[in-house]
Amino acid sequence: ARLRASMDTDAEYHLEYRILRADTGDQRLVEGHGVIFRDAAGTPVRVTGILRDVTDARAAERAARAGEARFRSVIETAGSVILALRPD
Repeated sequence: ARLRASMDTDAEYHLEYRILRADTGDQRLVEGHGVIFRDAAGTPVRVTGILRDVTDARAAERAARAGEARFRSVIETAGSVILALRPD
């Protein structure tokens, strides 16, 4: 649906969506970037682009945000200084 909307309005598209891999059944998150070529009448005749698997990158971003939120919560609720000491 989003690609169709891009085809109706834009020459380029940048979309992110989930797919199921046919060989493994795994659900993956992919990012698509491309250009829509039109004929003289403006009708889309060809799409050229790439798909990039961003599943691991998005998972790392979520983990980083969660870690930051935990750290922020500790700092905001602590009433005093927190020290991290190492035995060396």
